[in-house]
Amino acid sequence: MTPSCEIDHVLIACPSLEDASLWFESSTGVKPQPGGSHPERGTCNALVSLTGKTYLELIAPDTTQSARSLACDESEKLTDPAFCWWALRTGDLPGTRAILISCGVTCSDILHGSRNTVDGLTLRWKLLMTADDDLGCQLPFFISWENEAQHPGAQAPVGSIDGLTFCGPQALRLEEILKAVGLTAGTVQCTTGAKSQQRLDLFLAGEMHTIAGPDTLLPSLS
Repeated sequence: MTPSCEIDHVLIACPSLEDASLWFESSTGVKPQPGGSHPERGTCNALVSLTGKTYLELIAPDTTQSARSLACDESEKLTDPAFCWWALRTGDLPGTRAILISCGVTCSDILHGSRNTVDGLTLRWKLLMTADDDLGCQLPFFISWENEAQHPGAQAPVGSIDGLTFCGPQALRLEEILKAVGLTAGTVQCTTGAKSQQRLDLFLAGEMHTIAGPDTLLPSLS
């Protein structure tokens, strides 16, 4: 039986969380809410709750931590906020992992993650990280939440994802992988092109807003 999955969240990376939050509010009229820090990952975030139990995550280096991670390092290199990574939610991480491996995708073991919120809570989840040299950050990672009631997208939504567009020489392969893991068609578009590019379209405060991806294809988030 093919697992099903849906968009959980998209990540906008930036070198400074404060600057990115101000940029997002001035661009869209929506103020991101403080999220918290990722222990041992060297990052912190701010969140925007969207319809369909999805959310937008602004992620940046956490200067109070000495820990480092790929997300921390890549965020520091950016000059402007950019749509960099995305996650799909599934209730069957083992089944999804088996399908991805059959598609030639490198997968991690099932990992445990957490984040300390500004309210003093600890959110916990399980992760399946993916890697593919050709697809890089266009390939999603997968998540399953320990407590759905604490899901960041469970708050009152202020907008919605209108579309995710991925362009590149491996677009058809990405499309095949997404279909194999059970992602419902419609929101995500894959188009073949010579250069790898990506775009996030959001509907916020009654208006459409587009956030471009990085200038170069970043590695998969690990």
